Amino acid sequence: MLSPADRALCARDPALPGLAAVLDADRLSALAGQGALRPIYLRYKPGTSCVLGVVADDGAVLAAMTYPPARYAEVRARPSWWTGPDAVRFLDAICTALVPLSRDRHLKAARALRTPARRQAFLQALGLEGAGLTVLRYKPGRRLVMRADLPSGRVALIKAHGTRDFAGALAGAHHAGPPPMAVSRRFRCIVLPWIPGEVLDPARHGPEGFHQAGALIARLHGMAVPADLRPDAPDPRADAAAMAALLPDLAVAATADAVARALPGSPICAIHGDFSADQVVIGADGPRIIDWDRLAAGHPARDLGRFLARLDADAAMGAITPEVAQAAGAALLQGYGTVAALPDGIAPCRAAALLALLPEGFRARHPDWPALARALAARAALLVTPGLARAQDGDAMAAPLAQALRRPQADRPAVTLLRHKPGRRALLRYDLPGAAPILGKLRAKGPDRRTPALHRALRAAGLDGTAETGVPAALGEMGALWLQEMVPGRVLTDLLRPGGATDAARLAGRALARLHGVAPGALPASADRRWTLEDEYRVLDRALGQAATADPLAAPRIAGIRDAARQALAALPPEAPVGIHRDFYPDQILIDGGRAWILDLDLFTQGDPAIDLGNFLAHLDEQGLRAHGSITALEAQGEAFLSGYAARRPLDRPRIALLRRVSLARHIWLSRIIPGRGGTTEALMEHCAAWSWGLTEGDEGLGGLWPDGVMRAGITASDTFSFCRQSLTNEFSESNGRRS
Repeated sequence: MLSPADRALCARDPALPGLAAVLDADRLSALAGQGALRPIYLRYKPGTSCVLGVVADDGAVLAAMTYPPARYAEVRARPSWWTGPDAVRFLDAICTALVPLSRDRHLKAARALRTPARRQAFLQALGLEGAGLTVLRYKPGRRLVMRADLPSGRVALIKAHGTRDFAGALAGAHHAGPPPMAVSRRFRCIVLPWIPGEVLDPARHGPEGFHQAGALIARLHGMAVPADLRPDAPDPRADAAAMAALLPDLAVAATADAVARALPGSPICAIHGDFSADQVVIGADGPRIIDWDRLAAGHPARDLGRFLARLDADAAMGAITPEVAQAAGAALLQGYGTVAALPDGIAPCRAAALLALLPEGFRARHPDWPALARALAARAALLVTPGLARAQDGDAMAAPLAQALRRPQADRPAVTLLRHKPGRRALLRYDLPGAAPILGKLRAKGPDRRTPALHRALRAAGLDGTAETGVPAALGEMGALWLQEMVPGRVLTDLLRPGGATDAARLAGRALARLHGVAPGALPASADRRWTLEDEYRVLDRALGQAATADPLAAPRIAGIRDAARQALAALPPEAPVGIHRDFYPDQILIDGGRAWILDLDLFTQGDPAIDLGNFLAHLDEQGLRAHGSITALEAQGEAFLSGYAARRPLDRPRIALLRRVSLARHIWLSRIIPGRGGTTEALMEHCAAWSWGLTEGDEGLGGLWPDGVMRAGITASDTFSFCRQSLTNEFSESNGRRS
């Protein structure tokens, strides 16, 4: 029976009319008119094919291959598939072919089993005359593993490969493990001696077996690297993209980016390439590592990370408990440490392996494969944010919180993860008995001393919330985690709607003016960083470059926007810097009656005040376009925001208008990477392209895109052409990447 996620997948892929049947082995067997089919392998390429390896009741091994109608017609026309007792069966109603093992077009060894005479010649070529064969594993078109049995007992393991993988498997067989008994290049087969014993199993074997496995892999890592080994090159971004086709709402792109950035590059050594507990056999003479098909040159942490990730997956699927997985992993690392120092980078390599395992539940036809994928993705995200696991552990945090907050009693807090940008930062809520909730801000790269000091300085300068503007109080620091009060109020974004009240937006403008007005001498020395318009352009250039790469057809338009922005930024006169938020938009404001709380000051710097003003207004434009279908839907709130600011500080409306549109152009890329915003990409490009190159003298074709205040200030269309080249760079910051 198909799960809801399976049905949703089939609905998204109408190009494969047989997908639903191939994903449901019971339905497939009914349509084929034969007994039960047991799935052993699944490979899915959206819109192209789905291949299911199955074993029938009578032991026959088959592959069910479903294609789009046009491709199915080509497959069905193969003359060789229609003849003989092992002819392919065609299920025309669902564009699916049932292909016997002996008809596999890419595995010569499989075709050698077609008749008794061919089978005997095949075994004779391998030196296994008279042997009986048992299929152990089958990946249609890629790999076939068989056990060869003689009257004397199990004697050999036969591995047959497709063209792509044979050379690598042969290199692995020659450089590691027992020497091959025979090699047939004709059949692309490697014959290996059978290794008696049982597979290392965390549910049945104690820590000693994992300790020994760790020592064995460490010895491999110490050997010289053969010149003919393939490079091991994990690609977490590609793994995340592939998973998006299966489960579009699984947001793992940010985790994949963080993992890719954190993966270690050197040193390089010989690695197993597919190391896990089921690649270790416990025999009478101790454990031995098997299956060297993926022997490669790579970082040693990749073997350890893959082994640990497989334990994580087994625990997520319920095969073992988390405690058993943890004990087995610890023993593995301890055993490794008895031979060599543990390599750096195990955590990101483990996270990369988890991302590669995301489709595992789908392939294994786990009944709730989406939940399994989400569990593995969450584990991967945790691994690339050091300290997050401990910060989420209420028992571990009880004593440190009591010490940091100077509480007499170490109570266990309830912990809620509010926000997480993998590899960068996390926001947590701690609820302690009899106390107001507090927030913890964790920074992956280490302690943030600067932001708590800034909060204290700003509150001392009057932004303590006693009047209409405040920043939360810093309450304590605990390594990479610092604590702040959780202030009351509603997020400004939730208060903005077309035709709605404008008081909250006006209050936000006054709050920003208050922040910009803090005297430099009141700020800590660590707040003296500078952010220039050149920095703004670099951020924009990177964002638009990524957008152009993602959409080559739009690249010329995007290049025009980028070039216009660069020229306009270069032409803009300098502005006296003030302390700016640098990521100011409605989500960063809480409205508590007549008070505005300013949040997330991590990027605070010295810079052009119009950067904050333009960024805020651009977010209103984007929100209006996305939520209400019009880029001017929240124009009244934008004007109220500016009027609130103008009540305390002067406005340079032309400069703000330019930076507003520059910031809006950055959303071209953000719309592609933030879930739920893809529908605005084309509209954003149209707006930005219009004022990048489409305006001529006297043209006001943008209509409501420009605030009335800009036109009242005497800015002509030709002025806007140059203005808008300037500000397309409101920083594609880590915070903006979160929700910009």
